[in-house]
Amino acid sequence: MSVGGPATAELEDVTAFIQSAKRWGTPVSGPDFVSTHSYPTDACNAQPDARTQLDCFTDGIIAARQQAAGHTFLLTEFNCGWRNTAIHDGESHAYAASFMFRTVEKLAPHNISALSWWTFSSIFEEGSLPPNEFGPFGANSALQTVHGVPLPIYRGFQLLAHAGDEILPGAVRGKKNGE
Repeated sequence: MSVGGPATAELEDVTAFIQSAKRWGTPVSGPDFVSTHSYPTDACNAQPDARTQLDCFTDGIIAARQQAAGHTFLLTEFNCGWRNTAIHDGESHAYAASFMFRTVEKLAPHNISALSWWTFSSIFEEGSLPPNEFGPFGANSALQTVHGVPLPIYRGFQLLAHAGDEILPGAVRGKKNGE
């Protein structure tokens, strides 16, 4: 049984939903999982310091994950924030790939069973085809264009898929303390 989805959208009410399911006689147990979805444009962009609080998005997911402790947890939709040029250059550009890498790295230690990027193709039920495939928002958050041209986010996932599952510590070398 899947518990969550639209009822827990935007990482809202995960605990309340699990408790309600228990009260209704359908407790989340065994092979059941809790699912939710979130975008940085949901809550983080409402903050006045959205451009400087880089962990706002992942912190929210981690908090929701903690509410579902003991259950398999799936983030069934996420991306870098649909149509938000105030924060970045758009989902069809390089920002999406760098956002994905940072998000995966931050969430890796938190036992999240699935991260599903929204959406694979620009052909989906929520709107018409993009009028300009490579123009502003031309791919509508997709991994590839309507004609199958891989976008930077597609290539980012491709690199990640071939990277393996070991995370190595890294260090930044260079100037210290403003030198």
